[in-house]
Amino acid sequence: MALTSYIAESTTSPEFLKYAILSATCIKTNMLDSNTNLAMDCAIDAVKGTLKEGNILSCMLTGICIEGLSVLASVTGDNTWRSLSLSMAESAMHLKQWHGPDGVLSVGSDSVSYKNDNLKSHKGEIRGQAMGRDILLKIPFLRAGLLSRGLLVAYQRNPSNKRFRDLVRSYINVQYNALRDLSSCGSFYDVNWAGPRTRPYTHGQLDALDTIIAAIGVNE
Repeated sequence: MALTSYIAESTTSPEFLKYAILSATCIKTNMLDSNTNLAMDCAIDAVKGTLKEGNILSCMLTGICIEGLSVLASVTGDNTWRSLSLSMAESAMHLKQWHGPDGVLSVGSDSVSYKNDNLKSHKGEIRGQAMGRDILLKIPFLRAGLLSRGLLVAYQRNPSNKRFRDLVRSYINVQYNALRDLSSCGSFYDVNWAGPRTRPYTHGQLDALDTIIAAIGVNE
């Protein structure tokens, strides 16, 4: 949805715009938790062409959705998408299960939020069922930095919404300060932004990059 929205914006192609709207409608209908408006993981049945609702509120997918919806709102001028992107962004920034008591995002390290108790967390791992098979997911691959990226795009696409922009700026600054002071391992970054540092991860570099770029963007 984010990709097709960007292409629709850059090419003014009605075909890509149609697919962006269809993708956004599918996400809104099938992938959002009704209580928080945050994106959930889901499984796609390629044979039946159906979506199976997941159990985890996904920080990574939420960030991607905020980004795509913000761009789509700009392209279409439709406030339905703008309202949804802002609602998702505010829910994500305020969700206690994703943050420590200091407000630092913790889903990239050893915590996760569940819609129900079908999945259990064990020392930074998630065990559960996907497509009828047992799965084991390492938490660090949740790519928490994509939330920073999505929030930056929402910030840039809502220039007149001062309250929202002030909130995003404050939130991103908290994440950046934690990343710089508590997570850096020399020139590398741990995925645990709140510390203590353990070791650098390749995807920790990507998360750090998204957050550093976001911090620059909201403080220009």
